[in-house]
Amino acid sequence: MTKTLGRLKTAFWKSGNRFAGWYTKLAAFNVETLFVRKREPGPPRTIYVNENLPEGFRDQKGKVTKDHVYVTNQVITSRYTVLTFIPRNLLEQFRRIANIFFLAIAILQLFPKFSTISPGLVFLPLLIVLAITAIKDGSEDVRRHQSDRRVNHTTVRVLSGGDWINPNAMKSKSRTFVKGIRFPGRTRAKKVIPDQEAQGERLEGITMDGVLQDDREYDDEEVNSPPSTSLDRSHPATRPHWNKTLWEDLRVGDFIKIMNNEPIPADILICATSEDENVAFVETKNLDGETNLKSRNACPPLTHLRSAAHCATKLNTFRVDCGRPDTNMYRLDGAVKVGEKTFPVDMQMMLLRGTVLRNTGWVIGVVMYTGEDTRIVMNSGGTPSKWSKVEKQMNPQVFINLIILAMMAVACAIADSVLEKKFYPLGALWLYDDDQSDDNPSINGLVTWAYALITFQNIVPISLYVSIEFVRTIQAAFIHFDPEMYYEKTDQPALAKSWTLADDLGQIEYIFSDKTGTLTQNSMVFRKCSIGGKTYHGDPLDERSSSETKEPKTEVKNISSSAGSSNFTASASNSPQSSDDSGVPTNPSPLNAKGVKLPEKVIHHFRDQTLSRDLQEAAEYQAWSERYNEATILLENREARIEAVSSELEQDLRLLGATAIEDRLQDGVPETIEDLKRAGIKVWVATGDKLETAIAIGHSTNLIGRDSNIIVVRGGNNRGRSVRNQILHAIEEFFPEESASLEEKSAVDNGGLRSPLAQNATYPLQRTDTGISSIVGAGNGDRPGGFVLVIDGIALEQALKDENKVLLLRLAVLCEGVICCRVSPLQKALVVKLVKDGVGAMTLAIGDGANDVSMIQAAHVGVGIAGEEGLQAVNSSDYAIAQFRFLKRLLLVHGHWSYARNGNMIVNFFYKNIVCIGVLWWFQIYDGWSSNYVFEYTYLLFWNSFWTFFPAIGMGLFDRFVDAHVLMEIPELYRYGRQGSWFGLKLFGIYMFDGVVQSAIIFFVILYAYNSTSARTDGYSVSLYEFSTTMAFSAVIVSNLFNGLNTSAWTVWIFICIFLGIVLLWVYTAIYNIISPGWIVTPVYGNNHFLFESAFFWLCLPLTVCVALAPRYLAKAWKTGFAPDDIDTLRYITKTDPYRDIRHDAFFMSKLSALKRPASVASRTASRTSLDLRMASHTDMSTGIRSTHRGFDFATEEGGVAMRRMQSNLSERRQSSKNLATQGKKKSSEVQQERPRSGTLFGSIRGKLKKKPGSAGSASSTT
Repeated sequence: MTKTLGRLKTAFWKSGNRFAGWYTKLAAFNVETLFVRKREPGPPRTIYVNENLPEGFRDQKGKVTKDHVYVTNQVITSRYTVLTFIPRNLLEQFRRIANIFFLAIAILQLFPKFSTISPGLVFLPLLIVLAITAIKDGSEDVRRHQSDRRVNHTTVRVLSGGDWINPNAMKSKSRTFVKGIRFPGRTRAKKVIPDQEAQGERLEGITMDGVLQDDREYDDEEVNSPPSTSLDRSHPATRPHWNKTLWEDLRVGDFIKIMNNEPIPADILICATSEDENVAFVETKNLDGETNLKSRNACPPLTHLRSAAHCATKLNTFRVDCGRPDTNMYRLDGAVKVGEKTFPVDMQMMLLRGTVLRNTGWVIGVVMYTGEDTRIVMNSGGTPSKWSKVEKQMNPQVFINLIILAMMAVACAIADSVLEKKFYPLGALWLYDDDQSDDNPSINGLVTWAYALITFQNIVPISLYVSIEFVRTIQAAFIHFDPEMYYEKTDQPALAKSWTLADDLGQIEYIFSDKTGTLTQNSMVFRKCSIGGKTYHGDPLDERSSSETKEPKTEVKNISSSAGSSNFTASASNSPQSSDDSGVPTNPSPLNAKGVKLPEKVIHHFRDQTLSRDLQEAAEYQAWSERYNEATILLENREARIEAVSSELEQDLRLLGATAIEDRLQDGVPETIEDLKRAGIKVWVATGDKLETAIAIGHSTNLIGRDSNIIVVRGGNNRGRSVRNQILHAIEEFFPEESASLEEKSAVDNGGLRSPLAQNATYPLQRTDTGISSIVGAGNGDRPGGFVLVIDGIALEQALKDENKVLLLRLAVLCEGVICCRVSPLQKALVVKLVKDGVGAMTLAIGDGANDVSMIQAAHVGVGIAGEEGLQAVNSSDYAIAQFRFLKRLLLVHGHWSYARNGNMIVNFFYKNIVCIGVLWWFQIYDGWSSNYVFEYTYLLFWNSFWTFFPAIGMGLFDRFVDAHVLMEIPELYRYGRQGSWFGLKLFGIYMFDGVVQSAIIFFVILYAYNSTSARTDGYSVSLYEFSTTMAFSAVIVSNLFNGLNTSAWTVWIFICIFLGIVLLWVYTAIYNIISPGWIVTPVYGNNHFLFESAFFWLCLPLTVCVALAPRYLAKAWKTGFAPDDIDTLRYITKTDPYRDIRHDAFFMSKLSALKRPASVASRTASRTSLDLRMASHTDMSTGIRSTHRGFDFATEEGGVAMRRMQSNLSERRQSSKNLATQGKKKSSEVQQERPRSGTLFGSIRGKLKKKPGSAGSASSTT
């Protein structure tokens, strides 16, 4: 027997695990995998210009092979297409279990035996729900289609006419955006036979589909044009010219001409520009959010291609070799082959899609990458289908209701079958003729089961989804019309581009932010420069003008030392210009050393660039130049080889000068980040700046507080610790309680071997490049304010590998914040996914440039900055705001309200349906478990449509548990959202229990009240609909008032919503009961005569309402009076003293539980030995060195030359002892005692609330 029970237990456990695994897979199913194919980057390509493709590019049939057919320049960001909208949207909607259930119920009612109403009307509620959601999703996607069309139908000048034919093959583009259907691509080619005067071979190429024939432009350089080989100059239409062509029709290998202030349509190689020395200036704010212009240079062997005629002639033949499409926006390994010579191509010669040409008359270039192969698109990824957390949590709750429904149906089926088998032999009249094949006690149990599913189907409220969609739409309008989030300078309100994620805004735990353009104004202002030790001041903008007006960028250029002279020259201008304008020679040379940020202890932060040169002997430089040129044309390991050759000359450089350019923070950024941290949200910043700059930004934005400790993890140092060991040692040193568990796990994984944490690896005394200046301050590692992790891109690349990312995540989540510097756009997205998938926390990403798109799409909620910069991030985001400071109100007010409203609305929706279903269920006891209705059917039909619909909607739109100014002043209240207090299984269970209890009270009180000897004045027995209509009235009143009891703010709208359904019920009953059979046959005709004249009706309504609502009312009264939480206390204060300075009082003296900040790891481990102040400035995990804070020095910059001579374990200690006197260090407990102590702001209030009822000022009299 024991073995049998054991086997059953094991089998049940296994089946439960299989079911849990099945449900997990179903919940994790992603519809996108069916419609979006992950496209791998293509192979390295060779682009042929003015020459035919080689035979190796074609197969046996003469067609270009697949590897050499390139994608079109058409870019589609929308989710749906003409053909995929219906199937994809339906699959997305049927992720909701409730929709699957109602579809099954509707199909069941198509059979005549189970039909309740017209078969056509059975599907109507489900179709309405699906249609409303589909219309909402479709309208959102239509805007994306319109945006795509505007971009794809932008025109660009493309070379046409003359001898020009583009031989490179392209895939067919998608017509009418039908991207989901993949037709076999076919490249159409035509042969061009030159005139008799033509010389050379004929070319084969692809026709131009999107040429706008009536929009031609000709160059003015007729004098310098090459001789025509095939064209008669008397025919202008055949002359080489530039033809306006749609972006989507652009092809790899096309020559295009871009004019000033025009956007770049693809990734192109610069051939020639209008400027001297073939320089072009480009604005990259759509890529990286930076507004300062960047210079680009033409490819030297192609600078003669300055007109359409030069580009079209076959005399100018060349090919471009380049690598496979890549996500790296800062590296390109390519080469141009002209004849037998090869010339290097790098990113400095490229113009990327998404950038804008500025201060340059024109640029002629060759298209290298198009569409999905461009850098900006590869970093963007596909548009995801985001599903809110509340909806994900609803599925298990709906599933629980389905299980309850199944149990109820099974109980009715079993009971009905047993009763029929018992009473049929006794000759029960209601079982007459129950001996047929389809009507007998055995088969009727199954029929009753199906009937029960139909009878109790409202336990799963189908109207809930419509209500949620409607409420979220209005909540999106609230966000849009919020005057506090309107930016007057750019006339930009907040935009809710996705209507389904409003409640997610109230549950955010991690924020991932870009820096440039997101935290800063992205307005570069020249402040000062130092040349030869002398300081020159720049733009003297004051505080107000620089923050309110965007001034043009000012740069200091051309700081150099000429041969045989030590004179310095500096010129400043408001726009980039060629070096000839300044009169200072600027010969290209690799002898440049980039500088570092000059950190300030204020909000201002500077971008500095140091310029240095060293003169070399001509012969030595010539030999080095040859080696350098060989390195630049390599297609593999080019960067490493260039670095090695460059290091030969980058020795003992002489600093000539430095410039200071200020990019001011946006208004309110430090305060916003501080309040977000107080709200318990962890803020991570991902930036392309160097490490010192990132730390300085962290200080100025309050991401790194005064009492914060900094952990630095760096890569690229082969002589120091590996990235993995840096992370392990950081956990061991600063989080010993976590390292213990890691040690145990490591010991198990290594089979008992010594774990890396237990190995105190010692490093020999050697010259070690720490790569970080000492700017983190004294006392680092022993402060009570928690830790901030700073990690660079090289280390992040190693840390994100499968074997290391768990350790990185373990360390990162223990820190108060994380700063990722020198990161690529793809790394930003990977960091978001690491936290999103590894921790399961709610994430939000915010940025303003195209390099932030992948991060925005990877997060649960994406926010784009729609200020003065590019709109690439906004187009891919879920919400758009004009300034970073608006994020605080978006989360703390709208997010908190939306989550609380929606969560409260959903559980009340479930509750009110349980009340209705509960009354039906209790009736089965007295109806032979036949699954019949106790109500007249229309009362059940209109239950969710009219009687109880409005209170839930009013709660979702107008409820306000605390005012907006309180949420803004007390960010700590946001913890209720982070902790999921407003919605979850626990709350769901409480409301379900309330519904069951109240349904029992309603049913049994009314049933036994009417079950008397004289319920009527005439002495006849009451009919079913007399007392059941009373039950319907009582259930509606109780449900609506219960919803009102759970509402925090009773406004006029709440009053209307609560009582509207009750009024409609009375009106409907009075009218419906007097409709004569001549119009419509109803079973309640004349019921008014018995219903409203019965004393039991007027007695049962107040009795059942009071008894049913009493438990919840008493519970709320006791909680508010004797166990108030922070929200109850603040509501009481704002009501009694609306002008009180809550923020000041609460922050410094409150005893609110929300304001009690948990002790940091540093304070919890304060018992460990304090570090000497001379060695506690910062902790570099790469070398294990603790160095003192000496302030900023150029000698200690990242990669600085002097750093290599001074930084070693021995020299650090010697330098520390020389430069800093020994000081007594305070213990952690003393540091904590200096922090402001908690006061007793609400002590008197809580005292009044907690006094005994018999005492003066008791809770009853106070509340």
